[in-house]
Amino acid sequence: MYKFIYFLLNLIFRPFISMKIENPENIPKDRNYIIIANHVSNFDPLLLALKWEKQVHFMAKEELFKIFFIGSVLKKLDMIPVRRGESDRKAVKESLDYLKSGEILALFPEGTRNKKREGLLPFHTGAAFFAKSADLEVLPVAIMGTDGIKASFSNNVFFKVGKPMKIKDYYDGKISSKELEGFTEILKNEISNLLCIKNENNIGE
Repeated sequence: MYKFIYFLLNLIFRPFISMKIENPENIPKDRNYIIIANHVSNFDPLLLALKWEKQVHFMAKEELFKIFFIGSVLKKLDMIPVRRGESDRKAVKESLDYLKSGEILALFPEGTRNKKREGLLPFHTGAAFFAKSADLEVLPVAIMGTDGIKASFSNNVFFKVGKPMKIKDYYDGKISSKELEGFTEILKNEISNLLCIKNENNIGE
């Protein structure tokens, strides 16, 4: 069902939106990983999933699953419902189960769409937590062009891929909440670099 739904979505979007992956050589081919990306448009998860070669799992706010038809589609696409504003252990467990079974999880660390479009919003530590818990690399991806999509859908979208990053390459021994926050800032810095914008808390400055 997943492939069928995305086949239909491809028929709708591909004629109107040009999508390109920059630096595809950075995408691991023989292992799974965690994608992180900036978030400026509701189109971000859909277009990323359409362009990515392998299936990608996303978290979506629980309220969407209660909407007629939309909720059913999200379930068919293996989206993970999450309660926003609180710790959702069920969503965390489901995400870890996907990762441990070799699937790809994509997260938007800003937690919501960045409507300011000037720099990045503060990053949540979820990606660092999953990277530690599942012992996987984080693949930073800068999404560009989705904020300009109009009713006509005509637009050029780019996914600029950074190099995979592993938390254990930065910290030895036990990884505490302090290290999770530090790695999160490193990830934010990497997305900033890919977007060619200045991160207010750039590492090393």
